[in-house]
Amino acid sequence: MPTPTLPRPGVSRVQGSRMPDHFEVLEKVERGGRVFLPSDSSDLSRNAFQYTVDHLLSLRAMGLIRLLDSRVMRAANGSYLSAGPCDLTPAGVAALAAARDSHTTAPSATTTAMATVQEFFEAYRRHDVDRMVALCTLDATFQFGPLGESGKGRVRGTGDALWRAIIDAIPDLTNEVKWSIDGNAGKVICRVAMSGTQTKDLGEYKSRGRRETLEHLFTCHVDRDGKIDDITSNADLFRPIETPA
Repeated sequence: MPTPTLPRPGVSRVQGSRMPDHFEVLEKVERGGRVFLPSDSSDLSRNAFQYTVDHLLSLRAMGLIRLLDSRVMRAANGSYLSAGPCDLTPAGVAALAAARDSHTTAPSATTTAMATVQEFFEAYRRHDVDRMVALCTLDATFQFGPLGESGKGRVRGTGDALWRAIIDAIPDLTNEVKWSIDGNAGKVICRVAMSGTQTKDLGEYKSRGRRETLEHLFTCHVDRDGKIDDITSNADLFRPIETPA
């Protein structure tokens, strides 16, 4: 299996606050037996520590760290209290070494992949399905996990129909890309918060008449021409959050 590519060392920002990137978090794990606490964040807000734990969970999903579910502690309101101890896997050691070796080299095709995916979500935010489709190859594949087999198909025919139906059912739909990382060549993984008020039923998803946020994990693959050729989305990985009126 190819070694996952980490983003270049740098600073990520969310709503103006400094946030750690994957490289920084992986370096901290490298020190061994690390337990992450809210007080460790350079920005002491709840969002900053949430962002750090998101990184840990995505690094675990990539096979780069070992972290038991029982070692991720939450408060009654769902906010994270601590995470760890955790340590690097052999793949994590290799990925960190590769990131250090490449930080002075020219940007790779990953830059194009990230830019394409970012434009895709900007178009989704504008409800511009035509542009979303245009950013994909003619035979791009699509999968929406919660729908099972009925959620699999081509972007043109399955994906675009679902996107239009979602926008029709949630007229004020918007999204926020919480974080995005490059896994292997051309692959971009994003955690995206989709928010809005569902005004009509959408298949088995009944309208509850209130604004909610549902967080998705998107995996997109971008080809050499900068077009998305595969999109997989899972919305059942994170809990829905009711937005206060």
